[in-house]
Amino acid sequence: MNRPELLVVKNIEREGMGAFAEVAAARDVAVRLVEPGEQLPEVEEFAAMVVLGGPASANDPTEVMRGEIELVRSALDTEVPYLGICLGMQVLAKAAGGSVVPNPTPEVGFFDPGGHRYEIEFTGPGVADPLLAGLSSTLAVFQLHGETVEPAGGTLV
Repeated sequence: MNRPELLVVKNIEREGMGAFAEVAAARDVAVRLVEPGEQLPEVEEFAAMVVLGGPASANDPTEVMRGEIELVRSALDTEVPYLGICLGMQVLAKAAGGSVVPNPTPEVGFFDPGGHRYEIEFTGPGVADPLLAGLSSTLAVFQLHGETVEPAGGTLV
């Protein structure tokens, strides 16, 4: 029996998979990690896909960014489950027909300018999503965002 394989695309050399590596190992999921600049595989070969963050913008007119957007568009077309972290969310928005725009208030660090922790809170669909099973419905997060997305449809989780 083949182990399911997860495609993970890195967007910066110095950052790794973090907790994703531990979760994949604990669940016996094989991982194909694509390093920055490496040729992207066909997404249909994978059980799921994750695109990690990085300092680039999905608006960058580079061959690398165009390739990532096309790969994610292919994942959407073939219904390969997808998770985008930071830049990966921007790529998803662009692949789905949305936009990436300047963030009205840049988010940097663990705390906002008022000293409050940055947190994300899952919506009803997010709490029910199997990918997020076992997580608290509110998570403290580190932010480093100068841009945000204007999605074209989808479900906010």
